[in-house]
Amino acid sequence: EARVDSGAVILHFGSKAKLGHVLSLENDLLKIQADAQILDFIPVRDLLLGEIQEHYYDFLEKLDQYQLVASRKLDGYGRREIEKNIRELEFDIEDLQRRKNRVLSNLEDAQLRYDKELQMLKKGFLTREELNPTRSEKEKLERDVQDIESGLRNKNFQISSLKDKSRSNSGRARALQNTDISYNLLKDSFAKLKTKVAEWRREYTMESPISGTVLFVADNLAKGQFVQRDSLLLVILPQRPSGMVGRMELNAEEAGQVLSGQKVQVKLFDYPFPEYGAVWGVVDTKGRIPSGGRIPVDIRFSGDTLVTTKLGRIHPEAELRGKATIIISQKRLIQRLFGFIPLSYPWD
Repeated sequence: EARVDSGAVILHFGSKAKLGHVLSLENDLLKIQADAQILDFIPVRDLLLGEIQEHYYDFLEKLDQYQLVASRKLDGYGRREIEKNIRELEFDIEDLQRRKNRVLSNLEDAQLRYDKELQMLKKGFLTREELNPTRSEKEKLERDVQDIESGLRNKNFQISSLKDKSRSNSGRARALQNTDISYNLLKDSFAKLKTKVAEWRREYTMESPISGTVLFVADNLAKGQFVQRDSLLLVILPQRPSGMVGRMELNAEEAGQVLSGQKVQVKLFDYPFPEYGAVWGVVDTKGRIPSGGRIPVDIRFSGDTLVTTKLGRIHPEAELRGKATIIISQKRLIQRLFGFIPLSYPWD
């Protein structure tokens, strides 16, 4: 029953990335409205971005390359100075690699402890608060690995730049001598990164389509739960309601006869039929993909209140339950899901 704004992330599906890191990066990228503003981007290099990590690294390399070209730092380097800098960078890389191996060993131990404690949590032998220190340690080590890998990539990039500086015939060397080329490479990498972040949001998050109150529908919806594609997880009660909808499920073999526009009679459990009568709606939409052998069907009701066949008015609540009868070509198909059909406001 939390209040959410339109566009707010309300569910995060399993990913290698940390949600907060992706949202932070997305926020920084959205602030850039013109190509010239890309040059003002101040990168955070230890972000855990999972599936989009490589695209972020590519953007950082292109940004470093442009800044190197614009600073003309390499212009005065002779061959001897280039070789000296390469040797120093190679020593730095060896040191970083040794540090990475140590951190990876610690991370492996932390991961084993975390997996063990997670199983204890699931069995009820451990509380979530007792698990948090191990999780925090694991996440810190993951960030350390990320930071070291970023440093390694940066050092390797500098070595490549120094080597390419001495090879005037290579495409990279021309980019290092031409700000226009390096700038265009940076813009292309930035555009690709924005696209990949948007794709990640669509794939791994669910956001609220409207502003309103969250009403959970799925049973036992909790962290770590597996959900099937196209299954109903929750609904949003809008701030400004416009009509109501009902949700029911049919056996897949029965759903073929159900079409949009067919009339539906609903008898509400909280309002006994002999006293209040029934309410009428129409089939709005029918799902195309079965989930557990069942097809979801949405029923739309007109107005902001339910008018019964005995002319009574039922004001909307968060959820109402009842039994629905769909009228199909002078025939009736009665479908009861767990003995009820939930009614709620539409999502949009």
